[in-house]
Amino acid sequence: MQLWKSLVTALVALIPSALSAEVIPGSSFGYGNWQGAGYTDQQTGVFSHCAVSADYVSGDRLLFSLGRDGEIGVGVSSPALRLEPGANFPVAIKVDRRAPYYGTAVAISENHAAVFIDELDSALNAFRRGYTLVIEGVSLRGEYDLSGTFRALERMTDCAIQNYAYAGAPAKGAQPAATAAFDQSILYQVATQTITSFGISNFTFSSTDELIALGLTENTVRWIAPDSGVTGTILALPMEVGETLRDGDAGDTQFLANQCADEYVTSARNITEADFTIREIRVMCAGGEQVTEHYLNKFRVGDYALYTWFEFVPGAAAPSGETTQQRSANASIVAAAFLLN
Repeated sequence: MQLWKSLVTALVALIPSALSAEVIPGSSFGYGNWQGAGYTDQQTGVFSHCAVSADYVSGDRLLFSLGRDGEIGVGVSSPALRLEPGANFPVAIKVDRRAPYYGTAVAISENHAAVFIDELDSALNAFRRGYTLVIEGVSLRGEYDLSGTFRALERMTDCAIQNYAYAGAPAKGAQPAATAAFDQSILYQVATQTITSFGISNFTFSSTDELIALGLTENTVRWIAPDSGVTGTILALPMEVGETLRDGDAGDTQFLANQCADEYVTSARNITEADFTIREIRVMCAGGEQVTEHYLNKFRVGDYALYTWFEFVPGAAAPSGETTQQRSANASIVAAAFLLN
């Protein structure tokens, strides 16, 4: 499972109906005949995605969405469709003469279908700069003019960045989404191990309200050591059958990139110094002349992926001349050894 992956409610929210997720106040935007807004997850009240749509003279509606995990959604609403709700079927999405995107569409209702694409940068560029989009699949074919999408999708991206940390109240009557529970006391023990490995003595743990504001609501422990310039987050997520650590790299990288206000550089590798398989995602955020570093390291513990996320502000104290990458790797090795030995 990718870090903070969108739930099925993101699909439902593509439908303009009473079942849609709540609109984030003040998030509405538009360009030409394209209209959009930001939405929350009905179960948690935190930011889910931003979406934008346009109506065509045929009666069809074309929708795009950008979720908090970095997936691009493409939805079609058409009175001509006759789909079986809940059915899955393969589709191809073509923009002009570019290579098509392939995916599995979900029939949200008889007249609505949506598909999600992982190739964020490539898909956004194609949809923004293209002239014609064609969707082809079983019982589904549509051709749509993409006029105005450059500005509309640019504003959708801005919407996602601006509202990423939004946390409102869950929808009235909503029940918490089912999430596999990981022993919270173990997460605190892992956090303590990482704090000790950094040689930090002055720190505080984040409160539940602070975690919710960050969209970190389940299986999470976060500590902050402002004097040392380091923040650490320990998070456990259930892994799907057959899923590898590397499978989530794209979504995890996009999550870290969303922490950057300006330009960023990313890389991924296995930490070879470890006796266990530990995957490292690194993002360096440029802000003027300062660089903030993020390291998201993950390893498998039974049916879970355990994440250690370390944020280093510019000038973070580094004893013994260690680099931030070495400090992050060492802390993750300590965490893995604690749980796996």
